[in-house]
Amino acid sequence: MARKQPSTLRIGYRYRPKRLAPDYDALVIGSGIGGLTNAALLSELGWKVCVLEQHYTAGGYTHSYERAGYEWDVGVHYIGDVGAP
Repeated sequence: MARKQPSTLRIGYRYRPKRLAPDYDALVIGSGIGGLTNAALLSELGWKVCVLEQHYTAGGYTHSYERAGYEWDVGVHYIGDVGAP
């Protein structure tokens, strides 16, 4: 079976329902680890997938930012029992 070419990444600045193509096989809400993993798996199966994310950066709690010369991981406190006695 011939493998489908992956779709191109399209970055938008706001959701425009009239511009959303009507022929997606799946809509994935959120671009965190779970959302991107499921989108990738469905895409591997040949599904046409659209990932919707409210933040301007994909990745959910997997990205970091810099402030006052320090780098901060956004979601590290959600992993395991960080900070638990």
